[in-house]
Amino acid sequence: MSLFPLQINQFYIRINRNNEFNSIAQEFPFYLCGFPGGLRVPLTQSLSPKGRGQGEGFNSAFGKEGIEKAVMKDGACGIDKFQFAAYSFYLEAIDSLELPLYKGSTLRGGFGHALKNILCLHRKQSCEKCSLNKTCVYAYIFENPQSAAGSQQKQTSNLPHPFVIEPPLENKLKYQPGELLIFELILIGRAIDYLPYIIFSFQEFGRAGIGKKRGRFSLAKVTTESGEVIYDRETNGIQGQGNIHYGSDFFGQQNMALTKKAAIYFLTPARLKVDGHLTPELDFPTLMRNLLRRISWLAEIHGDRPLEIDYQSLLSRAELLVKTTFSGLGWKDWERYSLRQNTRMKMGGIIGKITFEGELSEFMPYLMMGEYLHIGKGTVYGNGKYRIEL
Repeated sequence: MSLFPLQINQFYIRINRNNEFNSIAQEFPFYLCGFPGGLRVPLTQSLSPKGRGQGEGFNSAFGKEGIEKAVMKDGACGIDKFQFAAYSFYLEAIDSLELPLYKGSTLRGGFGHALKNILCLHRKQSCEKCSLNKTCVYAYIFENPQSAAGSQQKQTSNLPHPFVIEPPLENKLKYQPGELLIFELILIGRAIDYLPYIIFSFQEFGRAGIGKKRGRFSLAKVTTESGEVIYDRETNGIQGQGNIHYGSDFFGQQNMALTKKAAIYFLTPARLKVDGHLTPELDFPTLMRNLLRRISWLAEIHGDRPLEIDYQSLLSRAELLVKTTFSGLGWKDWERYSLRQNTRMKMGGIIGKITFEGELSEFMPYLMMGEYLHIGKGTVYGNGKYRIEL
């Protein structure tokens, strides 16, 4: 069946060329953003293009004002408010640096320690008991105070943090003076506004040193993913926030184009769960369930509003419409040392390639967001990074 997008306020609903919805598509709900909790409406021929039917049933039910509200594909209300940005940090070695193979944990630990040192006014108190935790930048980024949680997560302590560190995918362990260590940092939601604090913390981190021998480094520059320099040490100035991605950007016509096959390459261990337990196996519903959970939590906790997604319907279609045609996945272990728990912790997960075939189009926006946001547990260290190949 050939499908084409019908544009409604920058979001798209798929229908066939005969202006009819097939038996599966007829079950697809969508929501009108702006109505409390989203307003479910069944897709019918009243949304046909080129004036056929003129959308009379829809118009008469909700009026022009209702139609002009953003219509989100598959109930993803709130995705237009969800934002994130990607940056490259260039660390230039001053001393010889000796680092572990997986550098994400080392970068995350030094970042957090430096940020706390420059911001914390009550170092002998835990963040949980501190009277400033609701307004503290460190507490928001690293401790996720309960005030940042949405209504559904208030009783949950394991909340997602508003950043992802992508360490370099190289096996290099030693950096000589003058050599660069480059890593990516994705900031999510309100954390983007704290970029100046984060840049300053990496300056302090460099002065304190990194790795076994506490080798010093200098933060040479910070760029956007397009290469725009927003900080350099020569001027010591910060020029804006660069390009910010909004969730709605991923629901455009190109991303919603008909997709029948996609390969997912897991570049770092992905720690995915099924029924609360880590799984060494993967199918498409499991992938989408873990990805939707992460995106939804990030949007609710670190964005302006929660997403209104019909998860059950979307996951039912993931199981019905998409199949695994190749799996070359394996399990790869690595460990990190936790100062807080004074123990080594296993951080292994699945890596490798898996290929899916079927009606993938409606899932592509979420999958493409996941390339930035990662998936599974341990994303702050760089776990769960993947690349899509169509």
